[in-house]
Amino acid sequence: MPVPHAVFEVVRGQHAEPDAHQEEPRLLDRVREVIRFRHYSLRTEEAYLGWIRRFVRFHGNRHPEGLGTDDVRSFLTDLAVNGRVAAPTQNQALSALLFLYQQVLKKEIGWLEKVDARSGRYTSRLCSRVKKFTNCLCICTG
Repeated sequence: MPVPHAVFEVVRGQHAEPDAHQEEPRLLDRVREVIRFRHYSLRTEEAYLGWIRRFVRFHGNRHPEGLGTDDVRSFLTDLAVNGRVAAPTQNQALSALLFLYQQVLKKEIGWLEKVDARSGRYTSRLCSRVKKFTNCLCICTG
């Protein structure tokens, strides 16, 4: 006697047969899986997940799959200008997003210029100090 189809439908609250309606792992779970597969440190995992969460929230909870280079650039620019983060912090955010797109989503986001509003201000301040120092040396040496 054939086994009725209903026997295969429920096993511990899940379908016994492969189901087309099964969900793919969520984005952050996928990121976590790739990070652990590559044996990154726990601190790197925490930092990358934090930056990816901030990136998604910044763009109104849109999935990064639908975002591109301009969206990454706008996020990094906002970090530098409004968030007033240091250049190494911004580089960490960039690394997290590059990891997300290249390693997890397997999507190229194009070449990104380094967006760093703070270093430009630092460089101009440094140049003005060097000029003042040079002027003082010229005056002192006559």
